[in-house]
Amino acid sequence: MSNKNIIQTPSHLSLFDKTNNVNRPIDYRTGIFDTCERNKLEKRYFNISNIKYLLNQIKLKLGKEYNLNEEVLTLVMTNMYTSNYNIMNVQDMNDKMLTTGVDEIKSLLVSNHIYINDKTNTYTLMDRPQMTSNKIEKQLPRYSFY
Repeated sequence: MSNKNIIQTPSHLSLFDKTNNVNRPIDYRTGIFDTCERNKLEKRYFNISNIKYLLNQIKLKLGKEYNLNEEVLTLVMTNMYTSNYNIMNVQDMNDKMLTTGVDEIKSLLVSNHIYINDKTNTYTLMDRPQMTSNKIEKQLPRYSFY
């Protein structure tokens, strides 16, 4: 009998992924198509007429106590657009803006109002306290400890 070592495959090789290296053509048109569709949505969503429509609808929901302007609206619209990247329809984006965006606008306007109020009011120190009670005799005596 010969002393030949039998070569065995290590047991850990079965843990590795087995990929099939099939040369599949990459279709770049789908990515370009999605980008073009996204750009069309962006142009329609940030159109001046759509901004004015959303501004009027949100003003109706908020009432007259909040002073909403286009800058705040476009800021929240941008946040909604970037956070909801899966929505591909202008009407759905507007609906999302009119439901969840109103709360964000409201909180921005309230915090801005508080900031402006704090900024315009100057800080005044309190006056020194004065004794206004007639119960001076009932107070504890003052001792000086050296």
